[in-house]
Amino acid sequence: MSHDLPRLADWRIKSKDPSYIHYYFLIRDIQSALSRFARGNLLDLGCGNKPYESLYKPLAAEVAGCDVVQKFVVAHKPGTP
Repeated sequence: MSHDLPRLADWRIKSKDPSYIHYYFLIRDIQSALSRFARGNLLDLGCGNKPYESLYKPLAAEVAGCDVVQKFVVAHKPGTP
């Protein structure tokens, strides 16, 4: 089964977006945590398309992102193992 999940491309969400309230509080909390804790090297786990990169990149000495492949499909040819 394959699920194509939408990925956030940017943290700036329009107020008419159905997810605006969710993202409003999420962004507020991310900004608060970054201002208190972002120092040195930063690892963004589950970074996706790195929608929050513009928030943390100026605060970190070095940035690395790590995420799983969203959709992984292997084509099987008949007669091959």
